[in-house]
Amino acid sequence: MTGLKFIPVTSEKDDRLGRLLKLYADSFPFEERRSEDQLKGMIGHDKMSLIGLHTGEQFAGFLNWWDFVSFGYIEHFAIFPELRGRNTGAEALKQIRTKAPKTLLEAEKPDNKMSERRIRFYRRNGFHVVDPRYLQPPYRKGGKPINMYLLSDFPDWNTEELEAAVHLIRKEVYCMHCRSI
Repeated sequence: MTGLKFIPVTSEKDDRLGRLLKLYADSFPFEERRSEDQLKGMIGHDKMSLIGLHTGEQFAGFLNWWDFVSFGYIEHFAIFPELRGRNTGAEALKQIRTKAPKTLLEAEKPDNKMSERRIRFYRRNGFHVVDPRYLQPPYRKGGKPINMYLLSDFPDWNTEELEAAVHLIRKEVYCMHCRSI
């Protein structure tokens, strides 16, 4: 597939935001996502980019990307259901992986057909489980951590480096609820 464009959402007035927020809510369980107000409040954050994925003129999905210089982190990634199976997701991963030396993302453990498909998709696209006991921190105060896999396109993280990356993700990504967003 060619022609996939990354077009950042830079304002709450962006006309794609309503569809993006619906896809976000439909694609991720409540416990695995921010509130809409939190996500909107992060538009323009210095380390996070909310990126619209476009094939030609068609809005195909989104991802939110954290740039931590030594690695990148995909917090959320979704393609509209009617556009899945057309290599849009694979092309998006291929392109985003060029933006950092290593990329990390979380995925649900494969305990149903959809989560099994998702893990196979990431593996087909060069990702490996680097921490099978990873706990996703809660998005809300009082929430509980969620058992997930941590995956990377770089399979050979050393222990100290991976621990430092996870610490940075917890501090920068998940502690956003500690701030007044």
